[in-house]
Amino acid sequence: MASFGQGCVAEPVFASELSKFILKYAPNVPAAIIKELSTAIYADIPANQIPGVGLAYAESLKIVFLVGVPIARLGLLVSF
Repeated sequence: MASFGQGCVAEPVFASELSKFILKYAPNVPAAIIKELSTAIYADIPANQIPGVGLAYAESLKIVFLVGVPIARLGLLVSF
């Protein structure tokens, strides 16, 4: 079962940021492959593009945590 933060905050932020960073770090990689299945990068993407895809994932997750942690803290404070 997905939590409120995962479904309403994390997924949309991750998807939008991943699309943005894929264009920046791995512009020759089709975004549809990346969004479909993360393990497909090793089979369907040229080896020279994989580091850019990894960097795009890392940057996207960084943004998700920058958004998610304050929301979690707010939820914790409200629960008391």
